[in-house]
Amino acid sequence: INRGAPGGGAAGTAGHGTLPAPCTGASAHRHLGTAARRPVTPLHSLLPPMPTRSPLPRFILVALVVMGVDLVSKAVASAFLGFHGVVPVAERLTLMLVYNMGNAGGGTIGPFTWHLNVGLTAMAVVLMSAVVEPLALVDRRAIYALGAVTGGALGNLASLLFGPPGVADFLGVHLPSGSVVVANVADLALWAGALLLVPVALSIVRARRDDPRPLLQATPRAPVQNPM
Repeated sequence: INRGAPGGGAAGTAGHGTLPAPCTGASAHRHLGTAARRPVTPLHSLLPPMPTRSPLPRFILVALVVMGVDLVSKAVASAFLGFHGVVPVAERLTLMLVYNMGNAGGGTIGPFTWHLNVGLTAMAVVLMSAVVEPLALVDRRAIYALGAVTGGALGNLASLLFGPPGVADFLGVHLPSGSVVVANVADLALWAGALLLVPVALSIVRARRDDPRPLLQATPRAPVQNPM
């Protein structure tokens, strides 16, 4: 029972304890300044890290698509041009069937040319499969560049292994000098992938400036380039 005076003086608050006095003036400003300076933890830092998607499935898909398109185009060209011979398409583009047993461009280096081609191509495929993951952490375009190169290499390797006449080239490009360069879809994929590796290399150079550690030891982070 509150027996204090009606005026609510000191005796009137005896039954209810002591209430803290509100902050006024300079004291209130000090409390507000302390709250404003208090660091706020971002919400995303409290969440568990999102797993990084492996680039290998997409890399394998790109390589298989390029390889499949190359082998189908070679089969169609061998069947069609075997009967029609040379077919002009444009002023400097001709469809013609040439079987290549040598290196890229048709060169040879002796009786072991076939063995060297198979061995070097297999080594290149293994190497690109090993480096695609660390390179994709820097630039996602490495997946498509290395996938195109790997698919082109596998297409020509399959033609060397299972095509008795050799690698079928059927896209003849007439140069201003008068010579003709004959290629196939695998060669186009190799050149396109090599060109796409140029901006990837530039991204790697920029990333090395920021983090001098080797790519295989660097902490995974968000890709620099992610077009898709």
